[in-house]
Amino acid sequence: EIKFDRVRQVLLLVLAAAALNAAFAFGGGGIAARLYGDALVLSWQTWFVAHAIGLLLVTPFVVTWATPEAVRGWRWPRVLELAANLALVFFVTRASFHVADAAHDAAVLRPYMIMGLLLWSALRFGPRGITLAAMLCAAIAVTSEAVATGPSVLGGTTATERLLLVQLCVGIFAISGLMLTTSLLQARAAESAAREGHARLQSLGDNLPNSFIYQLEQEPSAPPCCIYVSAGVEPVLGLTAETVKRDSGAIVRLLLEPNREAFLAAQETSRRNLTVLNYVGRLQRTDGQVRWVSISSSPRRAPDGRCVFDSILVDITERMESEAELRRINRTLHTISQCHQALIHITTDQELLDEVCRLVVESGYRLTWVGFIEHDAAKRVRPVAQMGQEAGYLETLQITWADTERGQSPTGIAIRTGRSCATHNIQSDPSFGSWRAEAAKQGYVSALALPLRDKQEVFGSISIYSEKPDAFDPREVAFLTKLADDLAFGITVLRTRAEHRRVEERDARLSMAVEQSSESMIITDRNANILYVNPAFERLTGYTREEAIGRKPGLIKSGQHGASFYRSMWDRLSRGEAWRGHISNRTKDGRLFEEDVAISPVCNPAGEIVSYVSVHRDVTQERQIREQLRQTQKMEAIGQLAGGIAHDYNNILVGFMIQLGLMQRTPGLGPEIHQGLKELEAEAQRAASLTRQLLMLSRRSVLEVKTLDLNDVVTGLLKILGRLIGEHIVLQFRRHPALPPVEADTGMIEQVLMN
Repeated sequence: EIKFDRVRQVLLLVLAAAALNAAFAFGGGGIAARLYGDALVLSWQTWFVAHAIGLLLVTPFVVTWATPEAVRGWRWPRVLELAANLALVFFVTRASFHVADAAHDAAVLRPYMIMGLLLWSALRFGPRGITLAAMLCAAIAVTSEAVATGPSVLGGTTATERLLLVQLCVGIFAISGLMLTTSLLQARAAESAAREGHARLQSLGDNLPNSFIYQLEQEPSAPPCCIYVSAGVEPVLGLTAETVKRDSGAIVRLLLEPNREAFLAAQETSRRNLTVLNYVGRLQRTDGQVRWVSISSSPRRAPDGRCVFDSILVDITERMESEAELRRINRTLHTISQCHQALIHITTDQELLDEVCRLVVESGYRLTWVGFIEHDAAKRVRPVAQMGQEAGYLETLQITWADTERGQSPTGIAIRTGRSCATHNIQSDPSFGSWRAEAAKQGYVSALALPLRDKQEVFGSISIYSEKPDAFDPREVAFLTKLADDLAFGITVLRTRAEHRRVEERDARLSMAVEQSSESMIITDRNANILYVNPAFERLTGYTREEAIGRKPGLIKSGQHGASFYRSMWDRLSRGEAWRGHISNRTKDGRLFEEDVAISPVCNPAGEIVSYVSVHRDVTQERQIREQLRQTQKMEAIGQLAGGIAHDYNNILVGFMIQLGLMQRTPGLGPEIHQGLKELEAEAQRAASLTRQLLMLSRRSVLEVKTLDLNDVVTGLLKILGRLIGEHIVLQFRRHPALPPVEADTGMIEQVLMN
């Protein structure tokens, strides 16, 4: 929006008119030069100036008069004044440019006289007045010059030259008036803005909440002097602005020691180095209230050497109290958060108690201790954890939770009632009489006891001591109560975890025993559906756990027991009695095996049978061993019988062999008879060897080990072997030429060959 209230807008308009009409002037100037025979440069100048002056006159006129606000607020006196001014412009312009002949040249008005009227229009009526007067002046001047028959008051020999001079004159008048008007408007706007800015700043300074602004100036080697103070000083300090202006040191004197000396030192440093002063401290108002204030002061050096402080003082008491409360809340929340972390990571209740006591003391308290109740006759409270300034204090307490004199401490009351109990000032609380002196030695001023509950049953308390009075307001008590509840919950959880760990360890041991047991085990539900089998069952029966679960134990039945056998077993089990017996079962591959089985019903707390557990001991090998033992005993009896027979037979053979020896010595025996006797002797020797084996079987003889040639032993058996295998089998024997000798019993070797 263009209002011609800036000189820059007028200059931009002049530049735009020059730029836009430079090219158009060549066309118009060329046509005029050809029609009238004037020089091209002069024609171009005339057309250029004409177009430019037209824009400089018409554009401001249209801009200032085309809006509805152009005439709003005009009254008849002002309209009449403008009309009179325009009439005067008309007559003066007409008289200045309408010249009949040169004889009247001395009597006419000069065009520069119009400038005064245009300046008056600009000063009196602003942009609208100057644009209207300029348009009227231009119209009269150009018309007068166009119809004039005599010489021009501005000179010029041709019509083009006279017109150019008139246009330049009118343009100078219009631009000068518009520039003057714009400058005046700009100056007025700046002055108005300055007044408004000053008013706004003063209003802002006077209405700042809980603060005020002030200015101090200080001559070299002189105390500061207050040159301005906003009205907000009275609600903040209780001093009037006039009082502060008269007494510049009044603000400093309100500061409390040592804040006052620190502020003065900081102010001197700020003045000397021209650095910003930021100060936070306490002062005492005129009504005695102590408030926190923040003073920010920015120094600057005036041309005459004075130092001016632009300062603001803000009452930050509420902010400081809020920050203190926020720090306390953050400290408490941090403590609770750390306690929650401890609940997650700590595994024993003693570690948890020590950690919570440490966290509470680090949050700003002097002593924290935890006590558990004893259910003895004295109902003592036993300290189990503590942290902070204690120095034997707990040993002197002898606190009880009984409703006696020594049970009236906050700890005893909290345990008995199940509610928090606070002592805001130990020295004035009558219930602390027994422990007041010792508490004073330790620096305890206030105390709080909170009960520790496990399922609504109080099992102890946490007691917190502070060195400040009234340290436990309702919000602090609420936070610490939550901490105590979390601590009690953590203790309960840790105890439950410990019990669960013991149960799990017991179950793990039981599970390992069952899993690693060499005896197979089966667990079924009350309907005899298999729920579990151990690895020994899988090894014994060949059925995997997946194959067995969900099926009946009958999958390993051998069929060697009748229905009455199983009916008798289930009748006993259904009565809740255990059953023991021997069962023959069958593996997955059809092999029979023998088991001693013990089956026991499992009952719930109501006495109802919910499952059955059976333990199976494989006795198949034991039975085989017993059978082998019986066979061994039989063989031993047979051996003993054979030994007796062999002993008697050996006695007979001795006599027989003696007779054979005597017969071989009888003279006159033929070769065939002699050979037959030798064969009978050899058979007798083998019979004797067999007798020795029987005696060895019955453990009545020992082996006769000697060096033997196996070729000779085999050769001696060939005839007998030939008779044993029959004539239809050909027996061939090839002696080994280098067979090494062996250490053996001849009879045993012969027995091996015979077998």
